[in-house]
Amino acid sequence: MHGLLFLGRNSMNKIQFVSQILLWVFRALLILLPLSLLLFWVDAPNGLIKSTLGEGWASFLAINYMASTPPVLHTLSATTKLCGLLISLIPLSINMLTAYFLLKLFKNYAALNIFSLENAHFIKRTGWTIFIGQILRPIHDAMLSAIVTWNNPPGHRLMTIMLDKTNLAFVACALMIILVSWIMTEAYQEQETSKLIV
Repeated sequence: MHGLLFLGRNSMNKIQFVSQILLWVFRALLILLPLSLLLFWVDAPNGLIKSTLGEGWASFLAINYMASTPPVLHTLSATTKLCGLLISLIPLSINMLTAYFLLKLFKNYAALNIFSLENAHFIKRTGWTIFIGQILRPIHDAMLSAIVTWNNPPGHRLMTIMLDKTNLAFVACALMIILVSWIMTEAYQEQETSKLIV
């Protein structure tokens, strides 16, 4: 509970309330992310999803899972779908890890464990996970585009690698998160050292 002396009762209640909401959001994501990926690849790129959940959901999932792939000019075989699913586990793992670390962080916040070394570690892990995800993104995009266009007509089989401002923004964001976690760790250790001296 160190550091909470500066927070009033009202502020602590708000922190707990918001943290509880975010806990449910991250719990839901840990279930919905793998489920949506599996649903998507059952009848990729959008047949089953479009007929059962509607055009909006089909477009949303396609944007998330096949955003940077070239046009698919054939019906995907079961083998292609399985390979696509396995390749898609790369970004899924990154998203799941990020949600997991944030879940642990907000679980601590909900318990009013705010200023702790453990929280700094969760923030650091979140930053590194996002950073690694952006490094793996071009590899994922290249593999996925090659797999889904493998049976396209000649001249339409492509392996695409896409790097844009969004990737750079995520890298910058990840580095800022890592920097914040380092500052928090240093501040925490300085505070603990001061206590020992007193």
